[in-house]
Amino acid sequence: MLLKDKILNSFLAHEILKEKYDYDHKGISVSSALKSKHKIVKAIALIIEKKDLSENELRKQILRFLNESI
Repeated sequence: MLLKDKILNSFLAHEILKEKYDYDHKGISVSSALKSKHKIVKAIALIIEKKDLSENELRKQILRFLNESI
């Protein structure tokens, strides 16, 4: 498992997120998470995948993703 996958799974293991969004996160990769039907899983994966973007660029991309998903 790649480091970015471990980071993703660490976030997805958070009890509050699991309770609120009711998803199965065990051993998921960032590439799989980017295709997830759960918006929160996809958004976290996007953040982890795009770590080379500036904070402002990343914020715009996430907002665009969330606006398109609603």
